Amino acid sequence: MKTKLIISNKIITLFLTFMLILSGELRAQDNQNKLLPSEALTLMIHAAAMNPELKRIDATKPYLSRVITTDLSREEQYILGDIYFWNFMPDESFEMFSKFLDDNNDLARASWQRVLQIRFRAYNEHDKVEGLIKEFREKFKPDPRDRFYVFGQTLNLGRKYAEEVNHERVLSLINEELETLNYEGAYRSFELPGFFFESYEVLGKKKEALTLLKEAKKGLELTLSERKKNLPEKDLDYLPLYATRASGMENIVTDKLSYGQMNGKFEELIDNLSNYIEKYR
Repeated sequence: MKTKLIISNKIITLFLTFMLILSGELRAQDNQNKLLPSEALTLMIHAAAMNPELKRIDATKPYLSRVITTDLSREEQYILGDIYFWNFMPDESFEMFSKFLDDNNDLARASWQRVLQIRFRAYNEHDKVEGLIKEFREKFKPDPRDRFYVFGQTLNLGRKYAEEVNHERVLSLINEELETLNYEGAYRSFELPGFFFESYEVLGKKKEALTLLKEAKKGLELTLSERKKNLPEKDLDYLPLYATRASGMENIVTDKLSYGQMNGKFEELIDNLSNYIEKYR
């Protein structure tokens, strides 16, 4: 009886092993024609750039069904959230990004930024976002690699308050953002006085806006000058992922820039500031 039981157990073990192997082979076959999230995102960006006649979502949506969604690394999980984000799937992207919010790394920083955008745009939690911005700044200090920092939500809230004719709040939001930054990074937020120049004019503070723009331009020019004196011997450019139709979707995880490419971002920002100064002087 004992011998039969041992044989029976061996048969069960062999059967379970066989089923696990078969399951793994079937999963591998199922994934053969599928894409990692990072691969799909690259193709989505290319499709959006190459098909300007299509709505962006019409260019990117076909890749959604081809994305592998299981057994992913942490970075691929984040990028899966980004794919949902690109395809206007707020609940799915929020769920993916929420896995990273308690961390304190690049994935967490980018996830926070995405979640703030989802809360503002998809869930209309404007007051919630305004409070969470303070938490974001406490958790994540400015990093020159993160050119957007709180630019997106300062822009969102600024537009909201401008529409409500609360120009004082627009200016205070801009000051709160600029006070956290230095000129070591090509931060988009330095353009905010230009974006909201009308609010400064309404309050009789045109000179203040121009001063902020000029100071930022001067500070960034000094940084760029120093950077150009210290060019690394080897500086391999990363493959540029973003085209015009994807502008504004970059972040610290997906927007990898070489030293020279970052210098180019400084130059672009300085040119934008110069244009604002010339326009409003």
